[in-house]
Amino acid sequence: MRFSYTAKSQQGVTETGNFEAKDERELADALRQEGLFLISARSNDLVRGKGFSLLAPFQGVGSSDKLF
Repeated sequence: MRFSYTAKSQQGVTETGNFEAKDERELADALRQEGLFLISARSNDLVRGKGFSLLAPFQGVGSSDKLF
């Protein structure tokens, strides 16, 4: 599958791009090898509106509530 992704570097820089991977885990592993942490990914093969996001559990939560 072809994924569009958002990732962060160890320095906190946000990067976006496209990557061919079998699934989200393979995408995350490949990005990790490049020193990036996957934030969200959307398969270009999926129906619009569906995808994967690590931030999904925090949607609709205020900033002060997101702090651990």
